[in-house]
Amino acid sequence: MRPESDADDVIEAGAYSIAELRKMALNDTGELSSPLALALLGRRSYPQKKRDMERLLMDDEEAPRIRNLAALQLADMGTPQATKVLERGLTIKDPLTLRGVVEGLGRVGGEEARPALQRLKRRAGPVGEAAKRAVALLSYREAARGSSIESKRSVSKVSPRRMTPIETEPAHGDELERALAMIADRATTLRLTPRGATSLKCDGRRFLLLLTDTVADGVGHLTEAKTQVGVVATSKQREGTGWNLKYHVLTEPRGNDQIDVLVTTEKGRLVLAGTARVTDDRALFSVRAVSRAGALPVELKGTYEAGQLSFDYARSDRRRRVSPAPRDSNVDPARR
Repeated sequence: MRPESDADDVIEAGAYSIAELRKMALNDTGELSSPLALALLGRRSYPQKKRDMERLLMDDEEAPRIRNLAALQLADMGTPQATKVLERGLTIKDPLTLRGVVEGLGRVGGEEARPALQRLKRRAGPVGEAAKRAVALLSYREAARGSSIESKRSVSKVSPRRMTPIETEPAHGDELERALAMIADRATTLRLTPRGATSLKCDGRRFLLLLTDTVADGVGHLTEAKTQVGVVATSKQREGTGWNLKYHVLTEPRGNDQIDVLVTTEKGRLVLAGTARVTDDRALFSVRAVSRAGALPVELKGTYEAGQLSFDYARSDRRRRVSPAPRDSNVDPARR
């Protein structure tokens, strides 16, 4: 796991006042492009934020990429009021904007959004695919039957020659309290707990695993229904201090006291997969990174019991999986 480089020319939201960013984002006037100004504005908190994003999202004359970004900013806010705006956005016709609405509801939506998302699953193209992932995420969050994240993916192995340890330790103190408060603002449908919170560090990058109260007192029930058991947050690298919600941690029964353990992005893309065996209120788990171009091999193995997470090992590779070379369309496939 390598830290992101800190470029000298990174534009920080704090370099501009909220009034300046609003003018550039809403009126497309100023030294920054409207999309960039809107992205920076999304990192700031101010009273009119929900109203501004709603105005952009629902404006049929606005550029689709701006409306798409406004939808994702509303999801970032995560408030019930912002979620209601996204639900109203499910009637939008523009596909790029609608995809942003669907992805946002996959992150923060509730049962109210399910019927519309179910209908959108039948659409071809990116909107339909986004709706499938959104409904799946919702089903784990609500412990409901129905769509699942596809777990049958090949996983990658860490090379012994390039193996680097991931430092793990229980998270506690003021920083944990601040992280819980920040992530709770983004994940209003989840009840996160400090119990079992774990800090992970690798090559300068910091991650924080936060569990939900559904597993704080035991895991025996995980063999009965799909569940979202936690989230993974990453420390902010460029803009200020604090934590960003990055991944969802999900489980699904597979029979014989075993469960699938799935870690997805906020958009529902699978990044880690594995299994756990549940005995009474103890879970023995093993998880690896999904094998795909550009992915960094990661291996985690350990135990969760009595609200505590312990690792037998946590390690990553130092080299990402290489993307395959592009094929020459002029070459006869039989000669490749």
